[in-house]
Amino acid sequence: IELSDTSHFHLDLFENYIPGLCAGLVIEREHLGHPLSADEYPLLHKLYTQGIRELYRWAQKGFGYQPLRPNYINKCDLCTEIRAVLVENTHTHFKELQPIEFYTVGYT
Repeated sequence: IELSDTSHFHLDLFENYIPGLCAGLVIEREHLGHPLSADEYPLLHKLYTQGIRELYRWAQKGFGYQPLRPNYINKCDLCTEIRAVLVENTHTHFKELQPIEFYTVGYT
């Protein structure tokens, strides 16, 4: 639900759409208003269609993600950690995870 809410959003300096309060997640401006490709935006697609639980399972199964803490404040806290670990520990580039500095400047 949060990802589809367009009542609050931002555009970054590169004209990428940032949904709600989801810092570190972007959609290229030219892709707005069209269905997002699961191939181009795998994390966003997974989050939007199946939720944080499936993103968690997908990160574990496909990338060996393991939680860094025993507890999380909320699902957004967990989602941010999953994304940061994917950026830091995999060699996979996810176009929706920008700016890269959000994940590499001391998050984990």
